[in-house]
Amino acid sequence: MRRAVLAPRMQAARALVGSPVSSAVVVVDDLQWADRSTLLLLRHIMRSAENVLVVATCRDGETDRTA
Repeated sequence: MRRAVLAPRMQAARALVGSPVSSAVVVVDDLQWADRSTLLLLRHIMRSAENVLVVATCRDGETDRTA
């Protein structure tokens, strides 16, 4: 199941990194709830893609993952 969810994200990231588009914006809301695979994907995009702006929001006080 997890691969089925991650596969479309990876395809989108590959298309973004390898695309001839002059620039792109990636917006991530509620970054405090991102799982490891999402963070790895964002890191890959930020390191590999040129002319990409990553905008992320994170809420203070909601980062405790004690559950």
